[in-house]
Amino acid sequence: MAQFFKAIFGGISFLIIYIIVIMCTPIVLSILGYSDVDSKPTILKYPLYVIQVREDEFFSEATTAGLLISFIFGIILYYLFPLLIPKKWKQKVK
Repeated sequence: MAQFFKAIFGGISFLIIYIIVIMCTPIVLSILGYSDVDSKPTILKYPLYVIQVREDEFFSEATTAGLLISFIFGIILYYLFPLLIPKKWKQKVK
């Protein structure tokens, strides 16, 4: 049960990272001098995020599909990460 909650926490961590990246991207684009950006990628007709940068204004939105995919990706990575790290390295860390 504890491992399940740790996996959920991994999903929530990726969800928070996704939100931070989506909210900071228009500011970074504005600083870099991009003044006309309109990005709305979709998967199965559902938008992952919406980012719009105009001359003096910017807008970003983290959509439900993007939040769900980042949450699931965080859970999957939690279970795959131990498989990718060699056991010898894990023993040295302890």
